[in-house]
Amino acid sequence: MLKAYHELECEELDSISKKVLDFISAELASDKKGWIFLDTKNLLLAVPELMKFFKKLKLHPMEVSITILYDDLPTHVDTLPVVAKINIPIQNTKGWVNRWYRLDGDVLNNCPDIVDRLNFTKKDVSGVVDKMTLLAELPDQPKAIVFNSAYPHSVIKLAPLEVPRVVLSVTVYNEPLGLLK
Repeated sequence: MLKAYHELECEELDSISKKVLDFISAELASDKKGWIFLDTKNLLLAVPELMKFFKKLKLHPMEVSITILYDDLPTHVDTLPVVAKINIPIQNTKGWVNRWYRLDGDVLNNCPDIVDRLNFTKKDVSGVVDKMTLLAELPDQPKAIVFNSAYPHSVIKLAPLEVPRVVLSVTVYNEPLGLLK
């Protein structure tokens, strides 16, 4: 069984966070929230430290997005086939907790398919939350992580000092599943 997440060392985290904030401030309307895709090439050009980080890991970025949260992100599973994703804390992650849950594979497979607002098809686990058990949790997300997005997971607002919580999510061509073993 794969782990829910694995923390990654990132010497460039402060610089990445600042430059990603600068990039999204210039690119997005200030009232944006939720899950938002970014122009991968433009972001990597604007934040060369991000490419340095991925080169150290021998990973090749495919798509980048951010989540801008003011409230909880309910329990969900991400769209397949990508499972191992990289999340990098950008702003205000203290006071929030990421949680991953165990759910029997047969129960998950029998969940209905839904199409989300981005037109992706995925399993709707909202009706089986009572059948889940806590697998792992990560308070405050102080570091970059690789995480298993096929496990049901949520982000819960506990007591943040400031909002919104901003996290950069990156899918890569060569998934680092080995880091989740």
